[in-house]
Amino acid sequence: MTKIFLWCPLQHYQIPLLCPSHKCPLVFHSWTTQLTRQSPRNPRLVYDLSGNIILVQSIYRCPYNLADQTSTGHEFYSASTDILECIPQELNDKFPVKIFYRTACSKDLLDYVVTHIGCGQNFLELAEDIASMNFRAFVRNNKERIDPNTFYESVLYSFPSNDQLMHMFLSFFNDMETVYQKQMEAISCSILSCDHTFKVSKQIGVVRGLDNAFVNQFENLYIALNENGQVVAWRLTRSTAFKEVEDLLKDFKSCLDARNE
Repeated sequence: MTKIFLWCPLQHYQIPLLCPSHKCPLVFHSWTTQLTRQSPRNPRLVYDLSGNIILVQSIYRCPYNLADQTSTGHEFYSASTDILECIPQELNDKFPVKIFYRTACSKDLLDYVVTHIGCGQNFLELAEDIASMNFRAFVRNNKERIDPNTFYESVLYSFPSNDQLMHMFLSFFNDMETVYQKQMEAISCSILSCDHTFKVSKQIGVVRGLDNAFVNQFENLYIALNENGQVVAWRLTRSTAFKEVEDLLKDFKSCLDARNE
């Protein structure tokens, strides 16, 4: 019942891929199927809903010899940023996995997180929900030999922590920030209502290493709403002083002037 995803755009789609450094055609070398020891050639665990995915990447080699003429060239993994940027955007969009620095998740799981955060759930609740869905899948697939303790030992049914979900969400926001900004700039506004709120800012901070105390980074969230209650501008602030939002309001006014509003 293991979910395995093989990713090799060079062979699956017959797309010529060029080395980003030397611009010569990459050639298929092998798969990431190392299982006997820790290695960059291990398959990659991808967090998913109702059980995880094992991502097996192809490894491409650049045939260009290095300066000493003894090397067979450097390698690229098929799910690396270098390769994903080389393939057509429509195929990149179809790649169902989002790769992060230390983790990876399916785009379905990422959509689940983003949707439920928008509905008001917090990351701890989402981690518990995903764990529950994985446990139900574990039970369905192991009816003859159910041992609840083995659920937590199974990599295939492991689940991301609330901190990992937070990093996934923030990475998604960084990717989409320009899109969100353009959408916000397109919202019309004839009446502007502004105010500070204190509740949100109390949840934003860092854990101090000295004593593990949670330290707030901001005191307020400044929000500007139009006549329809839509957010047209916002900023986290350390005080309610006008100087902290003056440039924000000036930029918003310039945006309205550019649209003749």
